[in-house]
Amino acid sequence: MTKTDLLQPRTTLQWDMKFRLENNAFDDRHKMPVTSIIQSISFWNRHKDGFPYDCIFNHNKQTLSDDKFIDYLLDMVLCDCKTGTRYSDTVIKCGRGGHHVWVLNGDGKRIMMIWIEVTK
Repeated sequence: MTKTDLLQPRTTLQWDMKFRLENNAFDDRHKMPVTSIIQSISFWNRHKDGFPYDCIFNHNKQTLSDDKFIDYLLDMVLCDCKTGTRYSDTVIKCGRGGHHVWVLNGDGKRIMMIWIEVTK
């Protein structure tokens, strides 16, 4: 058993984190914060077969239901979005609705949507 075995999620779910940029509301002012968000999505996709993180439900190697695992991933990318846009020169808001994370520009128009696509 490795250190990562103790920390990785227990799920059989096959997934990909996807995103869509809304061209009608996206402009050059949003390039830096959106790049940060895309890097976060790339991180989660790159480590989908096991990644180190510390959370209480893995202390006992509990298996997560598919819905709880998807909620966990969306919560993590939402946290990354909020952190990555906090000090942006451009006003960007991030939030969560149902099974997706949304990113709005300063005018309240959606510039990006992020979701988990189950591939199994």
